[in-house]
Amino acid sequence: MSNDIKLLARRSLNRLQPEPLARKLLSGVQDGPGQAVYLLNTHMAAESLSNLHLRVALEEAEVLVADGKPISIFASRINGENIPQIPGFDLVISLLHHPAAVGKRVMAFGGTELEQNSALSALRTEGVRVLPQFFPVGFIADPTSVPEQLVDDICNFRPDIVLAFLGCPKQEIFIYQLKKIYPSIYVGLGGALQVVGGVKRRAPKLMRWLSLEWLFRLAQDPGRLWKRYATTIPLFLIYALTGKFG
Repeated sequence: MSNDIKLLARRSLNRLQPEPLARKLLSGVQDGPGQAVYLLNTHMAAESLSNLHLRVALEEAEVLVADGKPISIFASRINGENIPQIPGFDLVISLLHHPAAVGKRVMAFGGTELEQNSALSALRTEGVRVLPQFFPVGFIADPTSVPEQLVDDICNFRPDIVLAFLGCPKQEIFIYQLKKIYPSIYVGLGGALQVVGGVKRRAPKLMRWLSLEWLFRLAQDPGRLWKRYATTIPLFLIYALTGKFG
């Protein structure tokens, strides 16, 4: 299997800012094939080099959003145009706050009950136009296999938008299966649920502008993130600088 995945040169890479991207996604809610929207970061890109299921999911994604400054910088240089960075928090708020969201059915899964309730409370305070309805998904040992109960829930609820808060690579592989089962817009948002609900703080604007949001996250959760950052960031930089991603 070639390591030249060319993720940062794909036509599916988003060029829009959060509000027009939300409008585009919401206007695409209609009868037809399911669509996968993934927020691409350095961890996901590096993981795709060794995880075939993740790689296929990313290669067949309808929309890839640059979630992280390194992705935005390298993709902009490769494509010769601005590829905006859109964190999961911004995309969630833009989707749920957009006028086109009125009347849409939004399903969500992932996170703990505390995180879900905190997020719903924060979204009510934010004054979004539609609130997601959370469904239990249970422990997912194999993301290539979708639980029958979740399939039943999706088919019965008939969502226009599905928000997945499972983390990479589980949610991307999971969404890849789901979009073939039920036609909806599936958005992989990882840990954005914790930030929306205030369980974890978002980096200050200055740190985000300086591309140091990763450092702020590391300080909040060093036990889980230090190994990921120590391996995936250097790996991403090596492959990006040698043209493997585009």
